[in-house]
Amino acid sequence: MNKTLTTALFALLSSAFVCVHGSAPSQPLPVPGAGGVAIAIKAFLERQEGGQTTAPLLANIAHDVEFTYSGDELEQVKRGKERVPAFLDVGINGKPFAARSAKEFVTQIDNLVASKKADGRVLTHEIGAIRANCQSQECSLAVVEFTRIYTVGGGKQMHVPMRATALMKYERTEGANFRIYHWHASPRR
Repeated sequence: MNKTLTTALFALLSSAFVCVHGSAPSQPLPVPGAGGVAIAIKAFLERQEGGQTTAPLLANIAHDVEFTYSGDELEQVKRGKERVPAFLDVGINGKPFAARSAKEFVTQIDNLVASKKADGRVLTHEIGAIRANCQSQECSLAVVEFTRIYTVGGGKQMHVPMRATALMKYERTEGANFRIYHWHASPRR
């Protein structure tokens, strides 16, 4: 009887192991740490290329506090009067644009992408390198060097070398699990 019980128990546990470990998960697990940060940056640039909104990849931080100096005195800026943008980028004309909120930045990026399509331009990015660091779920860092390539009618291309710094936070949601709450992109020299 002991041998029969042992054999039945072994068969039951073996089949449970095969069912759990032998089948694919129902949805892909998020990539942890620095790899997840790099994937979010790549997804942010790819959404711009595809004309998709970048909104799902951006976040606001509700606890920012802005200060100014008046002479030698530090003064806290009242909510709603902030001047320091959290999102900065450069348009095809080389002029910088900035936004204080993710919603405002999404509007600007989406308009930039839509204007390219209307003018018959195609936007692509070549990522050279991403330096990512995931210190905590509240603040992860990425520095990305990339080339923004605008292709106009006739196949003529304009290459703009760029460098961006992004601060991100981790959110356990579907899709990319890191959300950008600070983006500063500028031409790289």
